[in-house]
Amino acid sequence: MPSNGKHPSVHLTTDSKDYLTVLPPELLHNICDHLLPNHDPQVALHSTPSTTSIAQPHALDHLSATCRSLRAEVQSWAHHFLRAHARITRYKELKTPKLQAKRNLLRGKGGLLTWAAKHCIFCGKSSNRSAILVSGLKCCAKCDKAQWPDKITKTAAKTTYDLKDHQLLGQAHSSAIHPQGSPPLPALRYGTYITSNVPTTMFLEPDVRARAQLIHGDLALHASRRAAAAAERQRKKAVKDQAAAAKERAWAAENTPFALAEREGRSKDEAIKMLGDLIAKSGLLPEEIMEAPGIESIKMALEMRNAGGPPRDGMQLEDMKAEGLVVVEGPGVDCECDWL
Repeated sequence: MPSNGKHPSVHLTTDSKDYLTVLPPELLHNICDHLLPNHDPQVALHSTPSTTSIAQPHALDHLSATCRSLRAEVQSWAHHFLRAHARITRYKELKTPKLQAKRNLLRGKGGLLTWAAKHCIFCGKSSNRSAILVSGLKCCAKCDKAQWPDKITKTAAKTTYDLKDHQLLGQAHSSAIHPQGSPPLPALRYGTYITSNVPTTMFLEPDVRARAQLIHGDLALHASRRAAAAAERQRKKAVKDQAAAAKERAWAAENTPFALAEREGRSKDEAIKMLGDLIAKSGLLPEEIMEAPGIESIKMALEMRNAGGPPRDGMQLEDMKAEGLVVVEGPGVDCECDWL
């Protein structure tokens, strides 16, 4: 009794009460039904176990090992399962009741877990493949697709429904989704498998759709807003690209007019006219941009004149045109442009 004189609200006794074994067989069989399909969603990410390693006990093994009463119930349930699905389990009774009574219907020869470890649980064909969403059961690819037809990859779920990892996997990313201490979203049912040596995560699309509706509300309205935002981003990118292209062309016109003319498919006369326009716009004399070492562009000629450099002697622009010689405005390059 506590020192304050108050009586405890619960009286603890040393007598342990067994509530499990007193349950009716129907409820115990229902419990066994739920224990059979165990699942590890990260099973594909684990290292492949050695073929010589001992398999981990199943939950039904633990239940069967609890006491004789529960062992008898588990054996009864396994017997009922094997007989009810004899078309796929190929179950047959032993010749005598005495042999049948000694038979281990869970782990012995022809036992349920022994059979289920090597056969598809749905069609009974030999299979070492685990079901994606119930990794504890063997399942061929055909039955997996038939039993869970609405599977969707994590990439498709994120792209189609605009969801993040933490919105799909819940607790695994609770620090990222709940910075203000709000209750975490539960993880959706998922499974993993290896395809082309790459682990792939799969969800059920109805679950993903329901989660997206919880987060985004009306999915059609959210999709239209996403499309409008994407179009606006494309418009801004196009404007930015056009401005960059115009800036690049302006630089090329000032520094490499002949290369620009050739790239744009201009004729010889157009290229020469463009050079004349650039010369007139710059205020230089033709002799100041003649072909000579050190003068590589109109811009450089301007810089030399502004720096007080002496005017250069040589051919006039018309003479250069007559000879078919022009200045190629590139870093440290003087060239005869024969295409003019």
